[in-house]
Parts: sequence; structure tokens; C-alpha cells
Amino acid sequence: MNLKKIISWLCVAAGLFLLVMAVVLSGDRINLLISGTTTQGLVASNNIVLGADRGCSASACSHPFVEFQSQDGRRLNFLSRFGAAESQYAPGERVEVIYTNGGATLAEINDFGRLWTSLLVTAGLGILLIATGFFYGRSKPPRPAGAPVRVKSNPWLKQNGYPIQAVVQSVARTMVRGDNPRPGWQIVTKGTAPRGPKTLVYRTEPLDFDPSGKVSAGDTLTVLVDPDNPDDYWIDTENLREAAT
Repeated sequence: MNLKKIISWLCVAAGLFLLVMAVVLSGDRINLLISGTTTQGLVASNNIVLGADRGCSASACSHPFVEFQSQDGRRLNFLSRFGAAESQYAPGERVEVIYTNGGATLAEINDFGRLWTSLLVTAGLGILLIATGFFYGRSKPPRPAGAPVRVKSNPWLKQNGYPIQAVVQSVARTMVRGDNPRPGWQIVTKGTAPRGPKTLVYRTEPLDFDPSGKVSAGDTLTVLVDPDNPDDYWIDTENLREAAT
């Protein structure tokens, strides 16, 4: 397994872990949403809890201590599980409380941000990681920066190119460019485009050897074409070079 696939699977695994964690942590909140009762409560104080916790990354977090009266007349209280670096509620401030009929063992300030923001962020990160891993694993490796349209023995096209059997039309004379320009040859072929019935002309790079004795009109050569850019292709002529030497 190559590095790209390892990174892809790690992203997917981390994303699934975050989604599972979000589902597990949402259990009590869903219970509150389905079977909870709302009432008015009073912030009695703000208690300082040492150490980072849910919704608070500071070393000391302020948690509101809330008192309320249930529908059956019981006076109940709870310490909010969600803290903040600075107190969000002042003592004596009235807040809406949601609780289960079982009592204050499952009660919280009825605020969407406090109840759901952290879970939505966790689930969103999980989905993002899964999508990143999926699309990264399917993406094509980048081509070298500044690479010309056709690169001899281009590893990208060699690995990812769509193979087409093109029919040789002719062997033409051309110039081999570079530090020492000189006369050369070029094989001209025709083949169908990767997508659709359109026929395209594919030419080899200028060759510094005469392939006429090794290939003739009507023969076929394999052309490796970028499916997203039919103008980007490569024809392997190494076997012809070996046969000519």
C-alpha cells in the first residue's frame, strides 16, 4: 500500500472515529430533546472547575450552578457540564432549563449553542475528514511543475494514462531539438479519443533513429492518453529503439 492510500485511510478512520464519538456524546442530549421538560431556573453561582472540559480549553473553567423547580414542585439544582473561560451567566440571572422527569441528574441550560455546537463541530470535522480521505485517495498524482505536454517516459502518463491502440499512418522527417539540433523522424498515428468516437492524430516525439524498418503503415502502437486532456499523451518507442540498434 502506497503512502497516498495510507493517508487516505487514516483520514477516513479519523473521520469515522469523530462521527462515532459525536453519536455517543449526543445520547443524553437527544434524550433531553425527546423527553425533556422546560422550565425557568436561576443561576445561583458560577463554580470554577480546574482543567479543560467540554466547550472550554482553559485551565480553569466557569460552570453555572442552576436552581429550578420541577413541575411536581420539587426544588432541584445542577452544575452545568459546559464551562467557559469567563462566566457567561451572572448570579441571579434567569435561564431556561430543560430536564428529564427523573430529576436533576439529567438537566441543562436550554441553549442551542451550549447543547449542540460542540457536537456539530465534531461531526462536521468527521465528515470533512472522510470526504478528504475519499477524494484524496481517488485524485490523480500531480504532474511535475513545468512539464511539457509530452514527456519522454513520463511516469505520470505511464501509470495513469488511458491506453489507446493507434494505427500508424506514416513515418515523417522532422528535427530533433535540443542542444544539438539534427534531422530526425516522427511516427504519425491515428486513434479514437478516450471519451467519444472522435479520431485524433497522435505523433511520437522526434526520434533520433529511423523507425521505418521496424514499423509501417497499418501497424498499431499503444498511446497513453490523459483522459481529461487528449492533447497530453505519450507513445512508448523504446522497443523500436532497441530493435533499431
